[in-house]
Amino acid sequence: MKNLMLSFAILSLGGSLMLGACAPVMAQNEGGVMPHNPGATCHADSLQYLVGQNRKVLETMRFGGEVRFEEPGHAYTMDYRENRLRIVIGEDGIIKHVLCG
Repeated sequence: MKNLMLSFAILSLGGSLMLGACAPVMAQNEGGVMPHNPGATCHADSLQYLVGQNRKVLETMRFGGEVRFEEPGHAYTMDYRENRLRIVIGEDGIIKHVLCG
């Protein structure tokens, strides 16, 4: 009986691993950031010059639409909005990514 239960457990685990291998995998960049979406409408492509600059440059800027500033240690929703501008700031205060989402 013990061997039967062990065999069942091993087969169940193997089946789970095989099914998991079929699941789609979402590509992500460093820090869990989704890659650039060419169909997005937030105009992140025109703001790529911000990448590598200190976050203080953002204090003098105005944005026409929805903007989310993402900083380490904060929680954010995983919903995707093609018209929302996302500015990802690293722990060092440097802008790491500018993208839509």
